[in-house]
Amino acid sequence: MKKFYSVFAFALAASLCAGAQQAAPAHLNHATAAPATIKAVKSVNAPAYAPAPTTVAEVIGDYDYSYEDQYAESEAEMIVRGKTVIAQGPLANTVTIVIPVPSSSASFTVNATFNDGNLVIPSGQTVNLTAGVVNVNLYKWNEQGTTFSPVESIESVWSGLGFVFDPYCMLALQDSAGGWYFAASAFTFNKCEADNSTWTNIGEATFADGWILPLFGIDQTKPENQYKVAVEQNDSDPNRYRLVNPYRGNCPVAIRNQSNVDPAYIAFNVSDPDHVTFDCQDAGFAYYAVGLTDIYPSNSLSTCMGVMDLTLEEAVSLMGNDVSYTTFKNGVVTVPSEAANGNYYNDACFGLSTAPFGGYGWSDNNNISANMFCSITLPANSVTGVTVNDNAPVEYFNLQGVRVAEPSNGLFIRRQGNSVSKVYIK
Repeated sequence: MKKFYSVFAFALAASLCAGAQQAAPAHLNHATAAPATIKAVKSVNAPAYAPAPTTVAEVIGDYDYSYEDQYAESEAEMIVRGKTVIAQGPLANTVTIVIPVPSSSASFTVNATFNDGNLVIPSGQTVNLTAGVVNVNLYKWNEQGTTFSPVESIESVWSGLGFVFDPYCMLALQDSAGGWYFAASAFTFNKCEADNSTWTNIGEATFADGWILPLFGIDQTKPENQYKVAVEQNDSDPNRYRLVNPYRGNCPVAIRNQSNVDPAYIAFNVSDPDHVTFDCQDAGFAYYAVGLTDIYPSNSLSTCMGVMDLTLEEAVSLMGNDVSYTTFKNGVVTVPSEAANGNYYNDACFGLSTAPFGGYGWSDNNNISANMFCSITLPANSVTGVTVNDNAPVEYFNLQGVRVAEPSNGLFIRRQGNSVSKVYIK
């Protein structure tokens, strides 16, 4: 049996995946870099994530998965990612989950129960491998990450996008003699959104990145630290764009990137140029020195929408008019940052796989927030297809498609030019 890669490395990553805990200080080899920590941004006051599904039918579907491979030979190989399916199980309240084995074409299927919003994998199962029938055994590490003990089951926590299992719990495949074939911890399953749309490359955007570069003490506001990234436009909705592999290629810290997500995107929507939003997806950057295994770039408005399951209009109404929102003007997306009282107040924030709408930001060891200003400058002549028309008349329709002259007290469809959205009017 191989030794586990690193109990300490697992414990550090687990402390971050637990959600609200602060990462250990980073000691970075950069002349201007202050030690960085992950800090929760307080600009959004939200009570809970979107509610968990309540029926098996809501659970079934395609998922992005990740887990920590306890047999990894290096930190870069420790986080395993891919796609899987949660399907209907043999009984009404059961499901099956396919789990691929790292560095192999093999996979195995475990049964789980789903009741009252809880996804539970029980111990005592067996699966077939090439080596024969092996047992599915479950364990839990102690808080120090030095020893583990058997448990009867491991349970999930709903993240708002999918299921997150206790990072201190481990699933292992063992034969009757105690031989180990697989051991993994910190499972997450994020449900995939169905998106069959196509995208077209429109050139290169100029990217001033405030989500990652501040971690390394690099001033992204200086022109010499801004870089070119391939950008695509959605074929069916020209108001949607995405940067392709933003932390590879020309990125100043691409050599430090330990993520194996490829391709990865930063996707944004400029339908309302005064309130730009970001899709919740992994942008493909990992840096294990601070326990960062993934990053979901966002802003306060998108975080508010995701956490509270609100429409754009509802979130703007809640957050008010005194907020510096992300805007799209003259082909430039600007994610603002304001300096005040020795700190920076950033619209930019990010999530992690265990908290995709986490609203995290960077600060140093003195709790001084970093400047997370971002901008994305689209290539010249690439925004002619954007369909926003601020001068077009605004029309409202009820959910049955009937035009309403003076809408009130309910949910309506708002149309201005070719821009269509749902709004709640009191």
